[in-house]
Amino acid sequence: MEFSSIKVDKVKGMLDQKLVNKAEPRAINKTAKMSRTEQSKEIRKVYNITATRLNEELEKVSGPNRATVSKPRAVIRAMKLRKGNPGLQHYSAKQTTRKGVTYKIRKDKGRVTRPRAFFATMAGKNKGIYIRSGEKKIMSKGRYKGKKRESIIRQTGPSVVQMMERVGIAPIKRAVNKNFARLFRHEYERELSRAKR
Repeated sequence: MEFSSIKVDKVKGMLDQKLVNKAEPRAINKTAKMSRTEQSKEIRKVYNITATRLNEELEKVSGPNRATVSKPRAVIRAMKLRKGNPGLQHYSAKQTTRKGVTYKIRKDKGRVTRPRAFFATMAGKNKGIYIRSGEKKIMSKGRYKGKKRESIIRQTGPSVVQMMERVGIAPIKRAVNKNFARLFRHEYERELSRAKR
């Protein structure tokens, strides 16, 4: 999601452009940070995911996502997945003795059971929830030699991109409408004060 200064466009022509160029990117970046926080809160109203895990994948308003004088817009997005979708352990998962693991992805839905699932910490990976894909018979020269376990599969929930699409851009628009004009005025007045010294 990208946004720029829209509400103040009508008055910018009446202001000192040099001061606008300094004030506008800072106001956009501060608004973007507030919008990112608002987006995270709205997602967690729908999805039962921890804030820590969710915010790992909502990119910070820094680097190429920041507004500059030459690019007066900021970007709010989920980063390209490095760890894969959030694991089921981030959704209030509980190990049951017999059935497997129960979890709850959506706050408006009930808990779900993943049969045969279990908590484990794999080599080089964080703790997660896994299931074995099954077993297969080992045959040699037409004779049965026993069984071999299949691979272990990590269990995950929806991606952060899917969560953002589900919530939509309304939280970002609210944050922009609520904060941008106020922040722009504050930043412009600060630059104006500095210019008069």
